[in-house]
Amino acid sequence: MLMVLKILLSEQMNPRKWWRKGMTNTDTTSTAMRSVFITLFDKTKCKRRFEELNHEQKLITKNFIVEPARVKVKHNRKTIEKNRTLLNQQFPNFQHVTNRIFDNLLLTAISKTKGIKFRPMLLVGKPGIGKTYYTAKLAELLAVPKVAIDFATASAGFVLTGTSSKWGNSNVGSIAKLLMTQKICNGIVVLDEIDKTRSNVTNAPDPLNSLLSLLEQHSAKVFIDEFLEFSIDASEISYIATANNVSEIPDYVLSRFEICHIQRLSNNQIKKVAKLTYTNLLTELEIEADFSQKLSQQVISEIANVADVRQLKSIITNALILAVRDGRNSLLKKDMISSIGESTAMKQTKSTMGFIH
Repeated sequence: MLMVLKILLSEQMNPRKWWRKGMTNTDTTSTAMRSVFITLFDKTKCKRRFEELNHEQKLITKNFIVEPARVKVKHNRKTIEKNRTLLNQQFPNFQHVTNRIFDNLLLTAISKTKGIKFRPMLLVGKPGIGKTYYTAKLAELLAVPKVAIDFATASAGFVLTGTSSKWGNSNVGSIAKLLMTQKICNGIVVLDEIDKTRSNVTNAPDPLNSLLSLLEQHSAKVFIDEFLEFSIDASEISYIATANNVSEIPDYVLSRFEICHIQRLSNNQIKKVAKLTYTNLLTELEIEADFSQKLSQQVISEIANVADVRQLKSIITNALILAVRDGRNSLLKKDMISSIGESTAMKQTKSTMGFIH
């Protein structure tokens, strides 16, 4: 995490200074990141609303921050270009997406008040090409919080907007939770599989309809969660949606997104990504000094057979384990064959599992 973020969010930070009224344009000495502060909601209305809740409902909001100030994270141009390069190296088939996002971020870099933000993106592609992994890495590099909402299992728009406290099992929606429990307001919301949206709850709002107001700047600025019942400025959030195809998504939703079709990695791209994944994994496991830094051509050729990019890291990890068991400090072709076979067998087992009636 960047040093300035550690300073801003440090437990030793004086909360009176952090929350002091009127703090707006605050530049830090870091060349990597600058921050400004915004007021997220009306403090009086927030306190009044919390006082209206019963004991069980107050427990739901016990981790909420009552103070309305939030950090709006910024990056300078140098950091933006560095992160663009890293993503393009690790996700070459997402290059168009990365460049569109980081071109948007360049505009925020020249502003003294605008935090990092990009227009809503819809990533369309077959399962296993790394859409979810990509969004996680993006949020990590931008040093902002992320929440993922699975629209394939979301029963209604309540997951976004919350449910009224007058109902049984009422709760705060995902958007309000992200904003109210984090000290950073310009996080990323990932909307997984929006082409599989369904609602089985009578009179429940359609998740896609609930999404529309959040994607528009003017309406997101006065977003109201059904549980909290007071307006919250949700206009600084960036959205990335994923889908396998767009035929099931209404045009009025598609028009709110920039649509990017993601193709599977070519064999050459997989080989390059595999080398990078392997090097990063050695560093992550802190064994870069104990294991060979290079992969043989035979090993790389086997890696090129991995169809599901999501499994690449775990497959290489398992291959490393096999090598260590044999007392070796380098991978062999047989390690990759065994690891890929084990991964394939596990996927087949999962696909055949079900309930016995």
